Amino acid sequence: MRSSAKPIERPVVAVFSSRALAACIAETLHHGDAETGGLFLGHRCGPMWYVIEVVDPGPRAIHHTASFQYDEDYLNHLTNKLRWYYAKPMHLLGLWHRHPGSLDRFSLPDRETNQRFLALYPEGVFSAIVNIDPRMRLTLYFVGEYRDQVLPAAGGDGLIPPALMAFRASRPSGSYAGLLSAALRAQHAPGLLYAPKAQHGLGAAQRPGMQHGLGAAQRPGLHQELGAAHRQSDGLSAQQGAGPSAGQHASDIERLLAMTESDVAFLSPLCDTLSLRVSADGGLELVEAGLPLLRFYGGVPSGKHMGTGDGENGAAVAVGTERFPYRTGLVKDAVLAYTISRAGKGIWPDAAANQSL
Repeated sequence: MRSSAKPIERPVVAVFSSRALAACIAETLHHGDAETGGLFLGHRCGPMWYVIEVVDPGPRAIHHTASFQYDEDYLNHLTNKLRWYYAKPMHLLGLWHRHPGSLDRFSLPDRETNQRFLALYPEGVFSAIVNIDPRMRLTLYFVGEYRDQVLPAAGGDGLIPPALMAFRASRPSGSYAGLLSAALRAQHAPGLLYAPKAQHGLGAAQRPGMQHGLGAAQRPGLHQELGAAHRQSDGLSAQQGAGPSAGQHASDIERLLAMTESDVAFLSPLCDTLSLRVSADGGLELVEAGLPLLRFYGGVPSGKHMGTGDGENGAAVAVGTERFPYRTGLVKDAVLAYTISRAGKGIWPDAAANQSL
């Protein structure tokens, strides 16, 4: 029976950590012409899925030229260990295997394996094929309920939010603000605008130990709590004779809350602890682990801060000292467009792509 949990959004692009790519390269080259493979562990964050770790098939795996067999006891052991190394426990995202020559489509046994995984993870899984012909390349498929879809894949830790890479009992190394700034700059450059297509989510089955409160669905109170607190504060100000401007400011904040809700929901699983607060200069500030991440201004004709005047109702979003015209959903679209553009540059480091056996 399907869970009543929020449907999981189909991925639009995949991002691989440097460690995950290194594991694929090492495993492929180690076994020469023989077939090998492994599992992907990482995070489903709306339309972006992040592969953080790759698990090898194990010391007792059986490798042949056109097939291989996993060491299942090893996979179960190491997968459960690695998932809990990180501050945000990972999910099983899918699998990969090497194919001989240039064959980058699934064989009948491959399809049977994909269907077994899909039976366990009906929201869909990644299934990738690695070839060396003679350059190393990876073809990434999203295997869903109805059809297989080739997805763009990007590589590099710089495209992954630090909160997803942080180990347990340690703080994320760096802030997501740098990537957001680059994505927003690119979104305002010709040719990089992202036009989202309709996404059809598939319900997630409940599996013990695999669901964690990382998504926006498990954190519903950010906007509601700030909105309620601001309304209460406005009521107290009016009682104390603050005048009608306090009520207008509260109304402006309410409109900003409505405009930014989808972007905050998108960012929630990508960041460390998020909170919202009204900034000293009258904007709406999104804070990650106590440090400012984004600031939103305007959104109404009477707003004190009108942004650049080019955004939706004069709204703007600021990252550090940079300010950009803002519209609902801009941050999500900018990050997607930027990541997809990086996927076009190839997933492998140049040295690895030139490896041949």
